[in-house]
Amino acid sequence: MIGAKKVPGFTVVELLVVMVLFTFSLLILTQTYLSFIRLSHRTSNSATIQQDMRFVMEYLTRNARNGAIDYPDPPLAIDSVTSTLRLKAENQLAWMMRKSQPGDARCGDAPNVACLLVSSDNGANWAPITSKGVNVETFNIYVRPSLSPFVLQGGNYTSDQQPYVTVQVKMTFNTPIDKEKVSLAAQTTVSSRVYVR
Repeated sequence: MIGAKKVPGFTVVELLVVMVLFTFSLLILTQTYLSFIRLSHRTSNSATIQQDMRFVMEYLTRNARNGAIDYPDPPLAIDSVTSTLRLKAENQLAWMMRKSQPGDARCGDAPNVACLLVSSDNGANWAPITSKGVNVETFNIYVRPSLSPFVLQGGNYTSDQQPYVTVQVKMTFNTPIDKEKVSLAAQTTVSSRVYVR
């Protein structure tokens, strides 16, 4: 092969190096893209859960301030916790808020999701007030004093303390991907402004 012309081109080793570099670049770009998508989903889930928590706390606070606590009969123990808040207004049916059971059909969500339900007609009709995908893990209600201070017993009121409610709520956005899960917990104490003495 004397006198054969050398044809310009790439060797097999050069082609392998280029393919390896291209594969690593593609892998890095794919991981960056997936991380960006997960961050975007997490941010969206976080916004949803913050909006739900803000709405629930404001709605509950407004109703607790303007309504009278509907004390159960028989009364609760002094340090007991309930999962249903009952308020009443003059000449109106009781307003109620409670945590549903996981998979409650009224939530219209996944079988493992519990939502917050509200009723303004003494429990005849219930409507969810949390978004789909938001799981209510904790909804604890503490009512103080444990006996109504507006009831006379033996010529005296049972307490001189203004009724107030402490609420603890914890919500988690329900998603199968752990890196996209977001949880948020809040607590507030609200004093009723209803004076009936």
